[in-house]
Amino acid sequence: MERGDELMELNRRELELNRAAAQRNTLAFERVMAALDRHERLFEESRGDRDDLKVFIREINLRAEKRAEEWAQRSDELSAEQRARTDALVAKMNRVGEEVRAESKATREALVALIDRLPPPAQAA
Repeated sequence: MERGDELMELNRRELELNRAAAQRNTLAFERVMAALDRHERLFEESRGDRDDLKVFIREINLRAEKRAEEWAQRSDELSAEQRARTDALVAKMNRVGEEVRAESKATREALVALIDRLPPPAQAA
């Protein structure tokens, strides 16, 4: 019987160890489930944040496109303005050139007229 009592005692100790292990496993499982619940909640919150970020990025992209279009339009306006100024300067330079050519022609004609009025040179003896 002694051996039977030893085995019974050994079984009781093992049973207590198993009960303690089962209790620890139950507590650990509950902690894991609580952590899983927190993670699921955070995941859902992050999904909402991600949607907010998508909206924000879309708004930023729309604003950037609008600014780019405004800059392109302004650039076209400035180019047209610069082209008009350049054309005006070229036209003015052409007018001045024509005036200078006309004055030069008039000066040459006046010099020729003066030369024609001079008396003939004295004949050399």
